[in-house]
Amino acid sequence: MTRKKIALFGWYMYGNFGDDVMAVMLSRVIKAEGFHPVVYKLPGYLAESEGIERADTIEGLLDGAAACVLGGGGLLVSGDHPAYTAFLTRDDEFRRIGRICSDKAIPVWGVSIGGTGGGCAARLYPGLATMLASGVIRGVTLRLKGDKALLDTFDIPSQHFPDIVFLAPDFWPSVSTTGRRNILVTNNLGDSLAGRTLVGFLDRCGPRVLGLAARDVGTQHASVIDGDYQPTGRRRFLYEDIQGLADLLSKAKAIVSSKLHLGIFGMTYGALFFSYDGKAKTIAQLQELGLESQILSARDLPRFVATLRT
Repeated sequence: MTRKKIALFGWYMYGNFGDDVMAVMLSRVIKAEGFHPVVYKLPGYLAESEGIERADTIEGLLDGAAACVLGGGGLLVSGDHPAYTAFLTRDDEFRRIGRICSDKAIPVWGVSIGGTGGGCAARLYPGLATMLASGVIRGVTLRLKGDKALLDTFDIPSQHFPDIVFLAPDFWPSVSTTGRRNILVTNNLGDSLAGRTLVGFLDRCGPRVLGLAARDVGTQHASVIDGDYQPTGRRRFLYEDIQGLADLLSKAKAIVSSKLHLGIFGMTYGALFFSYDGKAKTIAQLQELGLESQILSARDLPRFVATLRT
């Protein structure tokens, strides 16, 4: 018997680690429930290794679909950011999904999606607002409680559940469950002088002063990184497969990053996550978890280094 097709839409086409994790998790769950997932613009390295079918157009994604799943990630994060080409492209895709699903009576569900917790004050691009108002979305699970008020204005049923990435060890069990945590992971800190200074200090002094080996993790997949980026030295760790990062982070004492999902992923393996220069969605997530003390600014970095020694 042919399994029913479930279309899966997210921001999966850029080789970002967090989006890769969610695409695989959702696809595996859809398969386990007896359906056939088709994922919009899934990168080839995941499509091949996971045996997942991909679609390269919105029309192909939704053709013959029994339902469409949105998720996971910051799909409600839009108008608070500059109007980059990528955001505008995604907004047009939202508009087209709403129109096609309405015309073909395809129900849409959102899984582990969110914004910045701004509620009704959130600013939406017109395509996303059109889809939310289209009536095709049957229900949503939200990773931030504060986003519920936004969906309430569109009469979309929603419930809060912690971010799906907190389930990572169920999908990628770590081979390193014991032993000393002696790794300090940094990621995406190079946009500020203080961030670059911190990375440089940890590289030079981490082993001697803190007893920690610093590893700077790249979270864009190796196959899509610009050819000019050539990691050198033992401190570099290039993202090539999800299991490899799970094994590394299971040895980590702490992670310092401006990104959200590398931090959440590492927390599930026992590492502490500190956000430095993080975006609004990252700050909102840590605040909701009661971890405000792990939100760092430049003036907090000396205290953070001192804390690592204890």
